[in-house]
Amino acid sequence: MDMADGAARPGGDALTRRDVRTLFLASLGGALEFYDFVVFVFFTAVIAKVFFPPDMPEWLALAQTWGLFAAGYLARPLGGFVMAHFGDLVGRKRMFVLSVFLMAVPTLLIGLMPTYATLGYAAPLLLLVFRILQGAAIGGEAPGAWVFVAEHVPPGRVGLACGMLTGGLTLGILLGSLMALLINSVFEPATVADWAWRLPFLIGGAFGLAPLCLRRTPCICGAFLRKRRSSRRCAGAPNWRAACRSPASSPGTGGRWSSPSSPAGCLPRRSWCSSSRPRRCWRSSIPSSRRPCRSPASRRPSR
Repeated sequence: MDMADGAARPGGDALTRRDVRTLFLASLGGALEFYDFVVFVFFTAVIAKVFFPPDMPEWLALAQTWGLFAAGYLARPLGGFVMAHFGDLVGRKRMFVLSVFLMAVPTLLIGLMPTYATLGYAAPLLLLVFRILQGAAIGGEAPGAWVFVAEHVPPGRVGLACGMLTGGLTLGILLGSLMALLINSVFEPATVADWAWRLPFLIGGAFGLAPLCLRRTPCICGAFLRKRRSSRRCAGAPNWRAACRSPASSPGTGGRWSSPSSPAGCLPRRSWCSSSRPRRCWRSSIPSSRRPCRSPASRRPSR
């Protein structure tokens, strides 16, 4: 989104009701996802007892539980790469829905799944799979949300929007710690080890499904729509690997060049002037007489 887009908005850089609603939904979803992701760490001692063999040394069970928690962080870059790529292709709204689904459902299943006494070694393996899914979800949620709000709000409010989103993510960590404090204060240690440890995961999974319904409604930002419309306009060019450029912005053309075999405003790839070197024209397969840049008068004498 450029500065002209923000200047054309009603009220200049003032946040509209749609902007506030979008920021609220993004912050709420981020808070609930971070809650689901970090609440695991506050119950590592209990999880080490119920998901690993009773005869295993306590330090080893704790180390493996912390390893399960770290697996989520190892999966975060993978989720970020995949969701960022498809977010550019199909829109960040769909990736938001996917990230909430990948976070809420495994959290709910962790609260419902049997322990080592019932499943044996399959219990920690399933827990590992759920943690990897949670890590992939949180890896795609935070970067995508930052880009989404930066594209959506006016240019003068990008810092405020990213700050509100970051505050929502931190709020999720605070909610996780408060939930752990509440559970350990209300229930006895034996009750927590028996069944009360499941409550934070069940509550987090249930509330995590709420943004799944709310995030189906926000509209796709104008920057993504403009990009998708321009790419579709050039997609119909046969035998051209076209890259969209408006005729007025094509260097060296005076805004009048267009190829007869491609849509107006679309130049074949590697046939437009380089933005870093305005006077240099990339070599291509089209005749030099039809190249839209580097007129004979502007050519440098050969050395």
